[in-house]
Amino acid sequence: QREAKDGLEKYVMTKLYTVAFNGEGLYDHPDDEEDGRQLARRMRILTFITPKHLDIKPAISNEVVWQIAGDELRRMNQYTAPGDKINCVLKCSSVIFSVLNLARGSDDTSRPGADDFLPVFIYVVLRAKVEDLHRNCEYIKKYRNKADLNSKAGYSFVSLCSAIEFILHCEADMMSID
Repeated sequence: QREAKDGLEKYVMTKLYTVAFNGEGLYDHPDDEEDGRQLARRMRILTFITPKHLDIKPAISNEVVWQIAGDELRRMNQYTAPGDKINCVLKCSSVIFSVLNLARGSDDTSRPGADDFLPVFIYVVLRAKVEDLHRNCEYIKKYRNKADLNSKAGYSFVSLCSAIEFILHCEADMMSID
């Protein structure tokens, strides 16, 4: 049943993609479109951010793997179905969690949590520079079945929305900047 629902979503949204993604009805508030432009601007401005600024532990710093995570996130622009776009976010999150799990070592029985994950995710989002990231998120919010966002995919999507909000509204006192 799930596969049929996803297949139907993919079929319908592929046919409606141009209108749904670029149409006026995508944004619920007039300021949302400006937020998209502001996000792109802030991502360009914040290119100086390093893992140290986000209090990411050196033990988990892995630029090569974070590049792979960013590649997964950038792939969302290749897809038209909201489910496929959210799967890109989920794959990005999975890559990050795999690094976090490896970094904790065999002695540590605790699992990485949001305090470990979110700063890395923010860093990956900043480095990925996904074109139309805000529009992609609004598209997923509007056209993905809400029940399908109550799992790992939902956690990953909420983390992406949180990263976007951080990027939009962060100030120097929110980071470790001299």
